[in-house]
Amino acid sequence: MTKSKGGFLLGAIIGGAAAAITALLFAPKPGKELRDDITEEVNNLLDTARDYADIAVEKGNEFMDVAKETTEDIKINLKDTTSSIKTQFTETTKHVGDDLKKVKEDIKEKATDVKEFASVIAEEGKEEAAAVTEEKKAAVEEKVEEIKDSVEDI
Repeated sequence: MTKSKGGFLLGAIIGGAAAAITALLFAPKPGKELRDDITEEVNNLLDTARDYADIAVEKGNEFMDVAKETTEDIKINLKDTTSSIKTQFTETTKHVGDDLKKVKEDIKEKATDVKEFASVIAEEGKEEAAAVTEEKKAAVEEKVEEIKDSVEDI
């Protein structure tokens, strides 16, 4: 039953009972019969009230069961989501670590290449410097010879 139907039904029952009691009070009956009729109507009203109370308790229990089930479902979903996120984080961390190792190895290789290139350049520079030095030395010796020759001629 929906709330509006339940309220209407309860009002109809209470209104009917009140009308029945009023009718009994105004009916020409002896006192004993009237009291019995009123007692019967009150008992009917109490039975109806108990029925509504039982229905309310039953609905409350149903709502509680649904709430418990929903809570359990939410807990399970949260655990699954947490587990999934943890797995993704672990995998990502592993990939980042692997990438960092590769970058470190690449840097070491590049540093070694640069060092070797610098050694080659330095060696070539030494050789060229030695060649220039030899040329200059030969030129100086030639000038010295020319000067000696000029001095001897004087």
